[in-house]
Amino acid sequence: MGARPTRCAVSPNASKLKKIMRFLPSVALHGAILLLASVPAKALDPTRQISQYAHTAWRIQDGDFSGSPIVITQAKDGYLWIGTNLGLVRFDGIRFLSWTPPAGKQLLDSRIFSIQGARDGSLWMGTGNSVSHWRNGELSNYPLPRGRMEAMLEGSDGAIWIVRSQVTDRDGPLCRFKGSDVRCYGKADGIPFDWAMQVAEDTWGNIWIGGYYGLTRWRPGSATTYFRKKETKAEGITVVKAMAAGHDGSLWAVIERSGPG
Repeated sequence: MGARPTRCAVSPNASKLKKIMRFLPSVALHGAILLLASVPAKALDPTRQISQYAHTAWRIQDGDFSGSPIVITQAKDGYLWIGTNLGLVRFDGIRFLSWTPPAGKQLLDSRIFSIQGARDGSLWMGTGNSVSHWRNGELSNYPLPRGRMEAMLEGSDGAIWIVRSQVTDRDGPLCRFKGSDVRCYGKADGIPFDWAMQVAEDTWGNIWIGGYYGLTRWRPGSATTYFRKKETKAEGITVVKAMAAGHDGSLWAVIERSGPG
């Protein structure tokens, strides 16, 4: 049994969902992941051949990384930061340098599964069992909440939203960090699943949570789940693999389906 990605576009109008869900599986991407926006995007010069573009590849076997790259982000200062299974690496445009924490400090877990360069110039890291914040040469660790921090984003209000899996508490898969305030949201807040893999914010300020067997549009006091475990299991849908918010308030999601590729 293979996994077959399916594209679905979810708009705030829930009545359109079934039509979209039924139509798009006929153009599944067979092993690829593709996110499409509803607005024009800049493209390569169509008069050039692909061979006319230069590219450089950095490979683990060449010694450029001490660990396997997992996630990447660009900070406000322009540096690229790569999270690996053995720690954090910075790329300055020429070389990769392993990040060294300040004296007496260290990450609580070296495995970095999510990373976000914030608008204030700081860097947030979601590890295999904690969250860390690097700002102005200071490292702050958050041992709680626990779990694997699968994805994160900076919201329009400056808060950091994180979704997690392998949750051992009952606080829910969605967590918000703002200043010293940390709060998680779960079933009591309208999020019907225990673990989540993806998070996005649309132009209306809604937080979208992609979990195992579910996709929920959420804001405090309001939640809508577009497909639930019973429905998705019947259709072979297993997990939301990626999400991207459109400029028109819609959301594009890649969902994995079991079945022949």
